[in-house]
Amino acid sequence: MIRIRSVALLLVLTVLFVLSGCMKLSNGQPVESSQPGSSDTPTTSVELPDLSAKEIADAIMSVFEGQELSPMTRYYLGASKDAPEYFEPERSGWLITGKMDADPVMDLLSDYAFYVPKGWYAFEVDVLKVKEAANLVQAGEYLQARRSRQDGPDLEFYNSVDLPLIRNARIFTIGNYAIMLATTDNDKAQLAIDELFEGKAQVNTDIIADPGEVITEPEFDFSIDSVDVVQLQSVNSLDLTMLEPEPKKNLPPDQITEIPNITVCKYTHNTMFLLGGSCEEGAVINVRGGTEEIKSRSDYGDWLVEVPIDPEKLSVLYMTATIPGKAESDTVKFIVQPQEGITLYKDSGVFGVVVGNNYFSWFQDCIPGFTGSNVLKDNEIESLKERYSKKVDALRSKNLDTEIIVLMVPSPMRIYAEEVPSYLEQTTGVTLTDQFNKAMDEVGITVIDLRDVMFAHKNDPFKIYHRTDSHWTDYGAYFGYIELMKHIAKKFPDAAPRPSSDFEFYNKKVNFGDIYHTLGLGRDVLKEYSAFVKFKFQPPGGFRNLYNGNSLVIDHDITNKKQTTASNLTDLNLPSGYVLRDSFCGPIFNFVTDRFSKLTWQSMWDYTFDINQIAQAKPDYLIYIINERNIKNILYE
Repeated sequence: MIRIRSVALLLVLTVLFVLSGCMKLSNGQPVESSQPGSSDTPTTSVELPDLSAKEIADAIMSVFEGQELSPMTRYYLGASKDAPEYFEPERSGWLITGKMDADPVMDLLSDYAFYVPKGWYAFEVDVLKVKEAANLVQAGEYLQARRSRQDGPDLEFYNSVDLPLIRNARIFTIGNYAIMLATTDNDKAQLAIDELFEGKAQVNTDIIADPGEVITEPEFDFSIDSVDVVQLQSVNSLDLTMLEPEPKKNLPPDQITEIPNITVCKYTHNTMFLLGGSCEEGAVINVRGGTEEIKSRSDYGDWLVEVPIDPEKLSVLYMTATIPGKAESDTVKFIVQPQEGITLYKDSGVFGVVVGNNYFSWFQDCIPGFTGSNVLKDNEIESLKERYSKKVDALRSKNLDTEIIVLMVPSPMRIYAEEVPSYLEQTTGVTLTDQFNKAMDEVGITVIDLRDVMFAHKNDPFKIYHRTDSHWTDYGAYFGYIELMKHIAKKFPDAAPRPSSDFEFYNKKVNFGDIYHTLGLGRDVLKEYSAFVKFKFQPPGGFRNLYNGNSLVIDHDITNKKQTTASNLTDLNLPSGYVLRDSFCGPIFNFVTDRFSKLTWQSMWDYTFDINQIAQAKPDYLIYIINERNIKNILYE
């Protein structure tokens, strides 16, 4: 009896040791403990329920039943190849880099479920089951990469209310599973997991690598003295007494161009120095002393230049302004030096900015289309054609004679190529847009390419694109509306665009838009004189003012949700439409609503082709409204 009790006691102690010292695996295999002070010797673990990744993800999602969630695609292993839930291995790369390429992590997995948002939303649940416990680190790193990808510029600008979801996301392991939760209640979601594992699961976060400390932007060096370099605390606002110019010329003040007011002075890169402010209207800003001379026209009294400086030594910059008919202004001198560790865009989690000539600017994701670095290979073109051919076939299988139209808005960098800095060279060959348009034509899809019409109006009195914001203006969107409705009017004459007399365009100076916001500038340091519209009629639902305050920043919440609009012109024979769109749909929204009997607007940035939802709407036209730089987002949908 004593011997039996001793053996029983030994067994109990052994079990306790296992529970406290081991990370438990779903397949019951031993793994080294991740707890501090544990032995390196593998120990036996308690066997967990052998669950599929989909079972775990579904249990998590059940917590949020009845809540209004952002649109999602629930990819999982085992879905039919023709089903929307089928996860191509190449999408594993797409989720973390934006490129369709299989990530090596896929070879380490025995199961997976990716419940990811469509478009720029953040609510997400990912469950990865590794073949071997030793691969949990790589799976965790993959999920970290996914979180970093999501916490980026698109979410920042287009749906900032979702930022807390991804920034507070939890990444952890349980047994052989690596899990990411980016939900509205991660505590409840994690409790659901615990219940699913019958309370036996041990959550481990130690195995996930620390993303590291964020590097703050260093101060820049600046001085009016030709010897000493003074350190300034501010990066946006300077005391102009520190910028005392050279002695004034021997001319009356009214014959000399005023010295520009400087409200922006900062580094954007280690060897790029940003200057901006206000000046006399019509002035040209000239900066000498960098690695190239900068001449830039101001924009109705506001200016911004980015000066490349010597990467090895101090540079003395000389800035002046000139108005036609006046002498050049007195010279303001800057002494700057190359920096280390300037990570303005990386730290902000946003796109980089290309500051062009004459107050033009663009996001850096315009560059691949401009330089031609993103062209498709032959097999990728064939895959693209196959995907979109299936969309046409799917419509016909539902007895729908729906015409697919892609309204292609060109990149402003392409339209104003002459304003692009010299370090970027425009391709003279075939572009991704050319390839996409040709592929669509070959499978029977209509592309309304707006390049020609935008080139025709690029120098009108009203801007077709903002300079400080990445979107087209109301005036530019008007021409997109004209071309779209002219095409549709071939079948539905009543849908022809309204006469120009129904619209009144005007210019107004307001605070800058999303591009300059990315530069980390104060809201009132620069402005832009841009184009807006007044409607002389009442569009369905009323005119929607898109702009956030007295600025060019679009409030996407006004139009980005899934919705249906109906024309109030019931006496006309108008078509119905179904719209998939990016943020360029905002400025065109007011124009098109009364030209369709009914318009179903899929959530902005959700490009999913859901044939069942489309079939319910029975549209005459399925319309993609897409900017050229966002073609990448619809290539694989």
